[in-house]
Amino acid sequence: MQPHTEAKHAILKSYLGAWFPILSRAKTKRILYIDAFAGPGRYKGDEQGSPIIALEVARDHILNLPCEIVFWFIESRSDRYDNLVSEIGQIQHTLPKNLKILHECCEFDESVTRALDGIENSEKALAPALVFIDPFGFSDTPMSTIQRIMSNKKSEVLITFMTRDIDRFKSRPELASTFDRLFGTDEWSKAFDMHNQSGRIDFLRELYRTQLEKVAGVKYARAFDMLDQNDSPIYSLFHGTNSVKGLLEMKTAFWKIDETGSYRFSDRTIKGQSRLFGSDLAPLKTVLTTQLNNGMHLIDELDRFVVVETPYLPKHLNCVLRELEGSNPPGIKVECTGSRRRHCYPRQKASGLKTRIQFI
Repeated sequence: MQPHTEAKHAILKSYLGAWFPILSRAKTKRILYIDAFAGPGRYKGDEQGSPIIALEVARDHILNLPCEIVFWFIESRSDRYDNLVSEIGQIQHTLPKNLKILHECCEFDESVTRALDGIENSEKALAPALVFIDPFGFSDTPMSTIQRIMSNKKSEVLITFMTRDIDRFKSRPELASTFDRLFGTDEWSKAFDMHNQSGRIDFLRELYRTQLEKVAGVKYARAFDMLDQNDSPIYSLFHGTNSVKGLLEMKTAFWKIDETGSYRFSDRTIKGQSRLFGSDLAPLKTVLTTQLNNGMHLIDELDRFVVVETPYLPKHLNCVLRELEGSNPPGIKVECTGSRRRHCYPRQKASGLKTRIQFI
C-alpha cells in the first residue's frame, strides 16, 4: 500500500464513521454502500482494503446503527474477487444481522446499469447510497452513470479521478470516446492546447468538478489531491453530495489528513504530520471581513457560508471571531438573545440562542 492510498482510506474510514449514523437515522429502512472497484480485500503488506474497512466501521461503530445497511462489492478481476470473498468470509460471522453483503464479479458500469434499470422498471428508487468509485484507470466510470446514481438526492459519490493518467493518455485517439463518457463532454480535448502540465491538470480537474455539478446534478463537489514522492499530482479524490451536513463531514475528514486546508497529501509527508505547520486562517479572515461587512449575520448562517463557500470549518470561524473580538478596537460586534461568555458564539440548534455577528 502506497502512503497516498493509506491517506485515501483514512479519509474513507473517517467519513463512513459519520455517514453511517447520519443516514441510518434519516427515517429510511435501508442504506447502501457500493464499493465499485473493490479489489482483493487486503494488500500484500496485510493492510485492509476498502471493503473490510467499511464493514468494520459499521460493525464497530460506537452508536447503534438501526437500519439495514447493504454492502455491495463489485470487482471485475476474478483473482481479486476470489480473494475478496475469502476475506469477507473470515469476518462475516462477526457482523450484526442488519449488515447485508452482496458481491459480484463484474464491470462496475455494467453491474450498476443493470441494477438501476431494474429499479426504474419496477418504479422504485435507489436507496440512499454512498458509492466509492476507485478504479485503477479511468474507463468504466461514465458521467451518465454518476448522474443516475445522484438522481437520488440522498446519494453521494467518492471518486478517484486519475488526473495524471488522463493527462498522459489524452492524445491517444482510441481513447477519445472513453474520455467523452468520463467527462460527459468533449471539452476535455481543449487540454491539447495547453503546453504546461500543471495548467492541463488544473483544467481537467476543474472540468470534471463542473461536470459533476452540471451533468450529474451534484450540488457540492470537493476534491482532495494525492501527490507522489516528487509532489506531482497522481489523482484527485472527488466527493459529491447534495447535503451541507455531508459536505461538512467530508471536509472534516480532509482536514484530518491535511491541516493546512489545501486538501493535498504528498507521499513525502511524514506520517502523522501535516504538510505545513498548522492552518493559515488569514484567507478566511479576509473573506469574512470583505464579503460579509453588510450588517448582522446569524452565526448559524456564517457556519453554512464557511462550509459551502470556503475550504474551512466552523471551528476555524470560531478562531477568527475570537481574534477579531479580542483585537483593539474589536473587529466584530456580537449580539446574543441570552447571556454568553466572551469569545463564545452559541449556535441556535445547540443552545436555542440566536447569536448575530457584525464585521466592523
